[in-house]
Amino acid sequence: MKATALTRKQLDSKLLPFSHLRSAGVPKSGWLRAIRTALGMTQSDVARRLRVSQPTVDGFERAEAGGTVTMATLRRMADALDSDLVYVLVPRRGLQDAVEARARELAAAMVRRTDHSMRLESQGVPVAERRRQVTELARALAAKPPRGFWVTSR
Repeated sequence: MKATALTRKQLDSKLLPFSHLRSAGVPKSGWLRAIRTALGMTQSDVARRLRVSQPTVDGFERAEAGGTVTMATLRRMADALDSDLVYVLVPRRGLQDAVEARARELAAAMVRRTDHSMRLESQGVPVAERRRQVTELARALAAKPPRGFWVTSR
């Protein structure tokens, strides 16, 4: 599937209501334990609902707090806690903004390399022209990102 500016804009709109979640933070003990204890449920209560042992529920809670829990386990636990699992990635900035920033980065590097070669041959261009070239190239790269667009070379 080829991503377009329109696709990115539509997805940005869908994700906007979730952007405030970035600052919400996860309880130190994890959501599973926090919700379970807020409901006044013991690990044994949850274990009976899931038809597993209490140590298994403890393991689930520890796995979530440690960042190694699976989505399937979260779904099962959410159901046992009469909750819904809502899974969303919240981009740090707008998707279109990210594409445009990466395009500017690539364009600047490309123009810099070309300008360096040109200056070695005493054919460098003025700064204003280089800026115009970067802007034009970035616009083209953002409109149709080439293969390897997101790959960074070190």
